Amino acid sequence: MIEYKASTPRDQIYLFQHSLEELIELDNVVRFIDAYVESLDMGKMGFRMHENRKGAPAYRPQAKLKIYIYGYLNRIRSSRLLETECGRNREMMWLVEELRPDFKTIADFRKDNPEALRNVFKEFVLFCHKMGLISMKLLAVDGTKLRAQNGHGKVYRREKIAEIERAVERGLWRYFEEMEELDRRQDHEGIQIRKEKVVELTKRIQKLTRKQQKVNAAKKFLEKHPQENAYSGSDPDSRLQKDKGMVQPGYNAQSIVEGKNKLIVAADVCNQQTDKKLLGAMVEQAIEVKKALGIEEKSDMVADAGYFNETDVLANQQEQAIRVTVPLAAEGEREGTKNKVFGQDMFRYDQVQETWVCPLGRQLRRIILEPVADKNGRLTWKYQANQEECAACPERSCCTKGSRGRMLRVSVRHVELKEYFEQLDSQERKALIRKRKELVEHPFGTIKRTFGFGHFLQRGLEAVRAEFQFSCFIYDLKRVLNLLPLGTLMAAVRR
Repeated sequence: MIEYKASTPRDQIYLFQHSLEELIELDNVVRFIDAYVESLDMGKMGFRMHENRKGAPAYRPQAKLKIYIYGYLNRIRSSRLLETECGRNREMMWLVEELRPDFKTIADFRKDNPEALRNVFKEFVLFCHKMGLISMKLLAVDGTKLRAQNGHGKVYRREKIAEIERAVERGLWRYFEEMEELDRRQDHEGIQIRKEKVVELTKRIQKLTRKQQKVNAAKKFLEKHPQENAYSGSDPDSRLQKDKGMVQPGYNAQSIVEGKNKLIVAADVCNQQTDKKLLGAMVEQAIEVKKALGIEEKSDMVADAGYFNETDVLANQQEQAIRVTVPLAAEGEREGTKNKVFGQDMFRYDQVQETWVCPLGRQLRRIILEPVADKNGRLTWKYQANQEECAACPERSCCTKGSRGRMLRVSVRHVELKEYFEQLDSQERKALIRKRKELVEHPFGTIKRTFGFGHFLQRGLEAVRAEFQFSCFIYDLKRVLNLLPLGTLMAAVRR
């Protein structure tokens, strides 16, 4: 006979009942969550404090914050699932002392306190610095695309707006015709119309009416923003984002990771499709964090080539707080370009003649009197070679296809750029560029895969910004719990 482990009968009676305190181990992380949240000044953090002048007593904001911290730490972000966990998960029951707020109460807490949730992240960064986990000597910047709470079916593209509008109008006209036909048959032919049929038509009309309102909102938005090509009906703040070959409504989430222990020290969310104009804002955030932490030493910040913006990069070379390192382009891309054409890096500048000289010694002279801005806003000079010399050049095929001769568009700050590119070839800068990927990929991998944060649950730029920063706080919390013993953290909170 096969023997199996014996189970405890469900009707077993116990002489001594266990308390929740006895069921939770002394080294359980929920004890630190509880102690840390109780140490926070919730009013100072910006949480809405209910005065309970009328009606039933409200739940303490501390209890609701504990619910979200435990939930996000364990891949549970839905307010309905969090409500369920409050009634069946013994760790959650211990954490909130057997309170069971409904899903609406839980959801409203997240919706009503975006700024306070962002402050929770900032406060934990201060805590990490006090614990000696942050030095701010090396910072790495990176971004990732996260899907918005907006399906593809509710994206209104500029070229499709007129077609959708006509389809909605045809549908409404058809349903109104059916309603009139039903009224006519009932009034003149005495045919009794089923109530269910009327209710069904009414629902369809209401649905199309809502869609018509969305179409009108899309038309107004696209008229006001001619640079945009689509409108997101469910989350108007989101934009179509390209990520890994897919295009979907979403946001561009940014983070600054500190080099000592791979902790996120600053984070933000925007709806820009590229990172090209975001470097300056991230530098400002890093400076604010350093001021909050009381750190005056100079820091190195490194980002990938997608952040290269001439103005921001050059502005932060002599800066006392942050020195930025951003490569111009990937090595493979530069090599491929060199093999096909005489790239601008093969031309040299003659400071005496104020001209550019091609690899074969021909001069390119400036053809404009005032600098002009390119598509990225940088001021540039235009230089062009002699048309006849270019036409007779034996290497013309690998230099230019223009009938007027080779043209160069050169930044007015090309001398400063040359010095910067020479600095990029130093061993120090190359080591920083290699280190970047090691730092920034770890946090995003943890947030997306370990925590299951692949899309936002909130709508609107401010709400998703708070949600992402709260997720960064959860990442930092998880990281700190792995770095330091629980006893050390508990002692630090109780001081």
